[in-house]
Amino acid sequence: MMRKLTIAVDCDDTLFPTAKYFIDSYNKKFNANVDFENQHEPDYDGWGVSDAELLRRLGMLQDAEEYRQIEIYDNAVRVLNNLRIKGHRLIVVTARKEHERPITESMIERDAPGVFDAIEFVGWYGSKHETLRKIGADVLVDDSIHHLNKALEEGVLNPGCALLFGDFPWSRTVSDAGSGIVRCADWIEVEQRIERVINS
Repeated sequence: MMRKLTIAVDCDDTLFPTAKYFIDSYNKKFNANVDFENQHEPDYDGWGVSDAELLRRLGMLQDAEEYRQIEIYDNAVRVLNNLRIKGHRLIVVTARKEHERPITESMIERDAPGVFDAIEFVGWYGSKHETLRKIGADVLVDDSIHHLNKALEEGVLNPGCALLFGDFPWSRTVSDAGSGIVRCADWIEVEQRIERVINS
C-alpha cells in the first residue's frame, strides 16, 4: 500500500519567484543597482538606504499590482496536483506574516486552485520546525537551508525528506547543507524525490 504523506511547501522562491521580482522592481523603481547574487549577504550594503527605509520600500513593492501577478514556478501545479490526487496532504508553510494571508491565498488559488489543504503563516521570526511538527509533516520543500537543517536537527524530518528547492545564491554553499538535505533544481526533481520517499 502506498504511503500517504503530509508534504509541507514553502511559498516564496519555492512556489513563486518573489526574490527576483523584488530586486528587479527595486532597481527599476528606485534607480538602484542591487546585485541578485550578493544581496542576501549580512554585510551587503548595495540597497543604499537604512533598514527602516528598505522595509518601507519593499512594502511598497509588495503592495503593487505587479506583485500579485507573479506566476507560480513551471511544473509546480502539475506535480502538486498529481500528489493531491494520489491522496497526499499538501500544506503551505510560509515565513510570511498573518496579515499577508489575503494576497497569499489569492495568488495560490489563482494558480493552484484546490491543491492545498491549508496555509500556515509562521512569520519572519517564527519556528517552521514547530509548525512542521504540529501538522505532522513528512517532507518539506523549501529554498532555505536554515529551515531544512533545523527540521532535521529537531528530528521533525527524516534524512532525505528535507528538499532544498532551486539554485539560489543563498543556498549554494554545500557545507551549509546538512547531510540529510536533498537538492532539487526544479519541480520535476522534487516530484522524483518525493516518489522515492513514498516508495521507501
